[in-house]
Amino acid sequence: ENKLFATLDTRSRRMSLNSGREIVLTDTVGFIRDLPKDLFAAFRATFEEAQDADVILHELGHGLHDWLTNGSLSQVNGLSEGCGDYWANSYNRATGQWTPVDPQYYWVFQWDGHNEFWAGRVTNYTATYPGGLTGSIHTDGQMWASTLMQIYEEIGRTVTDSNFLEALSMTNGGTNQEDAAQAFIQADIDLFGGANLSVIEFYFTQRGYNITIPLPLPLAPANFNVYSDYTTPTSMQLNWNDPILFNTGDTLQPEQFTIEIERDGAPMVSIPGGSEQFADTGLVDGQEYRYKIFARVNTTGMVSPEVEYAWIAGGSPVPAAPASFSLSGNELSVKIYWESPAVNVDGTPMDDYAGINLYQNGALVETFTRSSADTGRADTALYDLPVSGFYDWHITVIDNEDPPNESEPTQPLGTPLALPLLEEFAAPGEPNPGLWINSNTDINDR
Repeated sequence: ENKLFATLDTRSRRMSLNSGREIVLTDTVGFIRDLPKDLFAAFRATFEEAQDADVILHELGHGLHDWLTNGSLSQVNGLSEGCGDYWANSYNRATGQWTPVDPQYYWVFQWDGHNEFWAGRVTNYTATYPGGLTGSIHTDGQMWASTLMQIYEEIGRTVTDSNFLEALSMTNGGTNQEDAAQAFIQADIDLFGGANLSVIEFYFTQRGYNITIPLPLPLAPANFNVYSDYTTPTSMQLNWNDPILFNTGDTLQPEQFTIEIERDGAPMVSIPGGSEQFADTGLVDGQEYRYKIFARVNTTGMVSPEVEYAWIAGGSPVPAAPASFSLSGNELSVKIYWESPAVNVDGTPMDDYAGINLYQNGALVETFTRSSADTGRADTALYDLPVSGFYDWHITVIDNEDPPNESEPTQPLGTPLALPLLEEFAAPGEPNPGLWINSNTDINDR
């Protein structure tokens, strides 16, 4: 058609906010098509600047901010610049074009910057509030956008965008970043019952915003521990004490919360309050697992601080060191004394005791075979020296695995001396280290 704007092809959607206001969002993809070449040439410079959606979406962020505040958007601390940067990057990440390992994943504008002429703007900006403020709205706005994108990564685009828009409707021309953060918290309470506040609080606090969480938080579970030994090599027993109070001091009843359990960073199971235990099965013997637990309030989604504990399925394979190590004898033969351990290093029962390794000056010279029946017993062994002399001795415990697990060594002991001891030091060089310690000795030939 011979009409200037007949090529417009828009798609709009309406969004209602809790404040009662409604937003109409227009999809700009394919907004203008089949533009006449002469008209395109007339606006070439404009199109070159706006060739990517980033710019349009950034400016749309300003527009939303202005509209939701009835024309009173704030640039205090570069707030509105940060809002535009967030809105553009929220869209960019949703396209899936980049991954977190790509620098472009954090770029606000893909079309310009990040070169020798202009550093560009990013959403992995590391400055903290308020000490990192520079007075430049475009620089400082990166703090706000970066924090929102950290939250976005945890709770998703839909929730973060919704909180973002709802929060802007609570702001005015004097709102700074910290005020906006508090409004964002209130938005999550209004829209989602505060279900995301633990994540939001973490990143806002990390950035330096002094915010308040108006909903009570449950205290953390107490006395959390995890246990497994050789009798349960493929399972773990988790035990804890449920919280009984909110952080306000109010009573927390078992029916008001669940205990959420994560294993190795992945959510695993939700346990009703009052249980205080859980058995995790189907594990791999000898593998370490790390557990986190926290309480979640059923009605608000508010969560307690996390507590964590790591344990090895079947218990640690490493034996505890022998106790009460001593020795007697002389330069021809030594007799060693020790008490065999009954447990491994983590305190689990030892069922595979295989013997004692004897070391002479750090080198293994003998293994005295024992069995699990010898655990926890006082024991002795005799060793005749192939080459007489005075040496340092220590021992370790080994089990019957292949290769064997070995305990930490005992403190070394020297061959007992038959005192009084006389030596003429006839040979040149250092004295026998099994007998003497040379400490700043001045040796001369006079």
